[in-house]
Amino acid sequence: MKHHAIFDLDGTLLDTERIAIAALKKAFRQYGYEADDRSLHQCIGISRPDTTALFSRLFPKAPMDRVLEQMHEEIDKAVAEHTLPVKQGISKLLEALKTKGCRMAVATSTPFAIAQEKLEQKYLMSYFKVLIGGDMITNGKPAPDIFLLAAEKLDADPDDCQVFEDSGPGIQAAHAAGMRVIYIKDIARPTEEALQLCFRKFENADEVLTVIDSLL
Repeated sequence: MKHHAIFDLDGTLLDTERIAIAALKKAFRQYGYEADDRSLHQCIGISRPDTTALFSRLFPKAPMDRVLEQMHEEIDKAVAEHTLPVKQGISKLLEALKTKGCRMAVATSTPFAIAQEKLEQKYLMSYFKVLIGGDMITNGKPAPDIFLLAAEKLDADPDDCQVFEDSGPGIQAAHAAGMRVIYIKDIARPTEEALQLCFRKFENADEVLTVIDSLL
């Protein structure tokens, strides 16, 4: 039985990646750049410093500090307006895991304070014993550090943890941490190599709920 569950935040618990990608596309356009979805999707699941480095390589002449500042302003506006939806089936899944005595954590590339605000706004924070933000570790996903720290704070062995993730970097990080990975689909499909690292793959959290006993 897996007694501990670790969730990614954006794209897994909250349907925020669409908002972030739209905001990023708008920000690039404001500075005269047309960024395609395939390029923008590469930032899903990675830390802010890694996002800056990624787009500095892809768009070397773009004013990345200003582009990302504009993107975060758009996201902050969405948070302030309470327009961040919870992903399909997540509330029921968290309640089921809680009922079964599963201890849960969130491990996200989003900075701690922003992640906490999002969770509290959607009344999800009470489900989690631990919250690890991307600003609490040195090496972001796909390095395993964030998941290993979450397990440590849960007082759990990595092999007693299963991770719910939507992104390729997150899947790679959880697998590198020695944890079982459960993929829940979001807007950007991970590579086949990443998907092969997953224990199970689902379209949404409602599907996970139908087989919850087999996962614990």
